[in-house]
Amino acid sequence: MLKLLMCGDSILRGVVWSSEAGKYTTSKAIGVSDIAQQVEIDIENRSHFGYTIENGAKQLFSRLEKGQACDIALLEFGGNDCDFNWQEVSDAPDAEHLPHIPIDEYERKYRDTIRQLKKRGIISVLCNLVPVCSGRYLSWISRGGLSKSNILSWLGDEHAIYRYQERYSRKVEQIAREEGCPLIDLRGSFLSQRQMEPFFCPDGIHPNEKGQALIHQSFLFGMLEVKKSLLSQHS
Repeated sequence: MLKLLMCGDSILRGVVWSSEAGKYTTSKAIGVSDIAQQVEIDIENRSHFGYTIENGAKQLFSRLEKGQACDIALLEFGGNDCDFNWQEVSDAPDAEHLPHIPIDEYERKYRDTIRQLKKRGIISVLCNLVPVCSGRYLSWISRGGLSKSNILSWLGDEHAIYRYQERYSRKVEQIAREEGCPLIDLRGSFLSQRQMEPFFCPDGIHPNEKGQALIHQSFLFGMLEVKKSLLSQHS
């Protein structure tokens, strides 16, 4: 049976905000075991809260060096890469601020990861980014004492958060086309909704249980297509 490793951030980890507990918890809505059974692929979820392409790839290759079995690597990174140190932005709104992983470096590291995996005979499947609810996210990051007005002054307008994140998602789509990798369209499942907010936690970036159900559907459909493609290549 084919072995797939899910390598991503908190979105694929299934992290949701629990208002009752007042903290982040893990949703079971993504249903990895259910998907694995339906597509007949052994799936192991190694996604991690806060991971970027840099530390995600480092963890992946460390596991491979230790003998981790893997035929397919599902890569889902970008949400943390494109984020900023909002404390620094709040403190100095007139200064220049760079994201955690600037987009040129992000592209280079992503392509390098895919090419290293290919040398090992491992197929890379990419995911584009789940969108962000800009206004909700701006309020969330400002709730602990950061200056919302300073952050907004630096951004120009709150929708800049969405536009900036979208650049990274479009970059993943470009990389998938140019590197010949299958792409699972997580973003499209949210954009097709008339309203996105009901599918997100109060922080505006993590899908809630309803949002995780959308991811589950996209993941299942995408993996069925990937398996169909692999079978056709070897028939």
